[in-house]
Amino acid sequence: MPIDLGLKIESDDEAVSFLKAIEGVNLKKFLVRKERRGRKGYDNVKLLKAVLFARMNNVSETRKIAALCRHDIRFMYIMNEERPSHMAFERLLVNYLQYDIDYIFFEVTNHIASEMSVNKSAQHIDGTKVESYANKYSFVYKKRILNARRRMFTKISEAILELNAERGFSYPCQSGYCAQEIGYIAQYLIINANIRMYRNDHLKMYKVKV
Repeated sequence: MPIDLGLKIESDDEAVSFLKAIEGVNLKKFLVRKERRGRKGYDNVKLLKAVLFARMNNVSETRKIAALCRHDIRFMYIMNEERPSHMAFERLLVNYLQYDIDYIFFEVTNHIASEMSVNKSAQHIDGTKVESYANKYSFVYKKRILNARRRMFTKISEAILELNAERGFSYPCQSGYCAQEIGYIAQYLIINANIRMYRNDHLKMYKVKV
């Protein structure tokens, strides 16, 4: 007997949230109306939902999407337990879409963001996926940002150790730095560089006079 997927999936599951979020999106406007010959095929709207949900989970290969519809309860829930082959998804992407799937994905994302009043000009590092710049389709992720920041702090510490060794400074090395701390060091180095240049110019002038 078929399982009741509605009872198996939690109400706060991302598949349920995804379907609720796109309720106000007219997905049919992205589809081309074509006559089907032979037996009735799969519902293109449901196929498109499965493709968009797969994109949300960083899956784009049609064979993988077809496999998910057979083995992943979330995709089974979206497809109402239908199991389309990868060729069904291929036909959808090649023959029945008016726009590129990436364009549709970002259009749907923008709609969801506007419905949720998401500020797309802000960056988040709490795991929330939102656009880092308004009207641009680049996403930021918590793990990527934290790793980049960690590498930057390591490079700053290496540069400070080098400065201390070569110039006799005693700047402390830390696991993290704020912009103000780096600004103080940079300002001090600039002032010292200008002083050295001033002294060198005067020494040259003195030697010329002598």
